[in-house]
Amino acid sequence: MRFYIEKGFTLMELMIVVAIIGILAMIAIPAYTDYQTRAQVSEAISITSAFKTGLSDYYQNSGVWPHNLTAVGTTLAGTYVNNTAITVGNGVAGDLVITSTFANTNVSGSISGGLYALSTQDGGLTWDCGNNGLAAATTDIENKFLPPACR
Repeated sequence: MRFYIEKGFTLMELMIVVAIIGILAMIAIPAYTDYQTRAQVSEAISITSAFKTGLSDYYQNSGVWPHNLTAVGTTLAGTYVNNTAITVGNGVAGDLVITSTFANTNVSGSISGGLYALSTQDGGLTWDCGNNGLAAATTDIENKFLPPACR
């Protein structure tokens, strides 16, 4: 008499595993794309923040803001950021806004062509980013992609 030992998985067991993997992917993929977008936004934050000290020193010494960022360093572009520029308050006392514009390619669709702004109203003593305070800060990036201090 021969006994056969079953080997392998049943179709039902395989279908359950596929369903579980599908559910995990449905949760993980959006979370990963949000994480990737936040990483791309961090480049704009680091680029604009690099100018804070130089701009504050320039303002304290001259009483006005410089006409462009080359007065305190070179303007920067990165992998995801097309350009960084002073857009408001050029050469005058008062408000100043530094902006970084995201590229239209190689970035998440949520921030493609978007604008990150860093601004000050008090000669560079305090800086504001995002959508949380100064009227001059016109960041058009969704709050969920900004660091908590900018929300």
